[in-house]
Amino acid sequence: MSEFPPFCDSSMLPPPGSHVVLGMSGGVDSSTTAALLQKNGCTVHGVYLKLFNAKSVERAEADAKGVGSLLGIQIETIDYRQQFDEHVIRPFVEAYCTGTTPLPCALCNYYIKFDAFCEHAHRVGAQFVATGHYAIKKCINGVSALCPANDKRRDQSYFMFGISAHQLEMAVFPLGGVSSKDQVRQYAKECGIPVAQKPDSQDICFLSEYDGCYVTFIRQYIEEQKQNRSSEVHFAKESNACGNGVHLNTEPNACGSDVRSAAESKACGSGVHSATESNIQEWAIQPGKILDANEHVVGEHQGALHYTVGQRRGLGISAPHPLYVFKIAGSNVYVGPLEQLAVQKVFLKDCNYHPLALQMLRTCEPTCEHTSEPTCECEPTCEPIRVMTQYRSAMPPVPGTFAIGADGVPVVTFDDAQYGVSPGQAEVFRMLDGTVLGGGWIERTG
Repeated sequence: MSEFPPFCDSSMLPPPGSHVVLGMSGGVDSSTTAALLQKNGCTVHGVYLKLFNAKSVERAEADAKGVGSLLGIQIETIDYRQQFDEHVIRPFVEAYCTGTTPLPCALCNYYIKFDAFCEHAHRVGAQFVATGHYAIKKCINGVSALCPANDKRRDQSYFMFGISAHQLEMAVFPLGGVSSKDQVRQYAKECGIPVAQKPDSQDICFLSEYDGCYVTFIRQYIEEQKQNRSSEVHFAKESNACGNGVHLNTEPNACGSDVRSAAESKACGSGVHSATESNIQEWAIQPGKILDANEHVVGEHQGALHYTVGQRRGLGISAPHPLYVFKIAGSNVYVGPLEQLAVQKVFLKDCNYHPLALQMLRTCEPTCEHTSEPTCECEPTCEPIRVMTQYRSAMPPVPGTFAIGADGVPVVTFDDAQYGVSPGQAEVFRMLDGTVLGGGWIERTG
């Protein structure tokens, strides 16, 4: 096996002899991470999370276990399909059905991956959790801090703003120092890893069977929900007629099974609802009107879920100037010139503050028993602070100000107006060097 590659040094790896839970996806990143950990003398406990039903999942699981067999690592498959449907897929569908823009990868990190890996680590007695994410963890002011990867094109720290202080403390990201994916593939090849040239997975994993088309996926999901509800109502009537007192959940998942949370519910501003509070609206897939800011009808559409705020292409409208979607309300889609998209502020809900942010934002009373603790859980209040702010994963951070208003609502004010900011997305605020301070979910704009 090859020596350590130049992109990974001992500071990015747990000490030799450590027990590490590694999330393995069957791809080259997690497989290379496994090789690096093993090379460093760590005992690796591999975990493959089964998140949904698809042929691609079966292939990925087989690839992960093939790599595990090659490296002598046992891979345990954990079924998280029910949790994934409840906390990722359903909110994804609901977001498009209510005119907001979802961020499933951040939800998956928040609700699924790091929860599952840390829980498994506690179960097997592992001290660390490793993933193939492109990010860097550093110790700053005595606390763990999440920093962007060297390869800014692949940096995934934006999607991990929601992980807890405890999860961040346990996490290691051996690939954070990579400058290009070619380095990872080359090292994997040198290690004899069979998936060294496996293509990258697409951004939204559960759309793999739909060629990435979320519209087709959502239409099918809604139809399956209708059929399952109809079947359950019919069965419930028959059961009640027999006097057996059967009561069923009226919002089954796509597989037809009852949807119940298997983990403690988290307060996250993602539009997540319990199984009995569905926001899946059929009018989102039905024809409707396209209007301008003055409520004049300028066109028609075949379903509001085809549109997101900021969209320009595919409107099917002739106009003397470019038109953009600036609002989606019910079945109505509103379009206007670029100026209609201008946003100066975003108001956030359910913010997650990393330990470093709490040090900066906290203004505890002198009598607060947590004042001396770097991971104080007191609700932060502060004077406005300068930050770099990011509301899309593919965009570079822009300068702005973060503050918590008198009403307790966190607000980010941009130095310059931004365009295409959409409720439902994450707003991540960083230090000037890119270190993640925290983030929240965009509830409204101003």
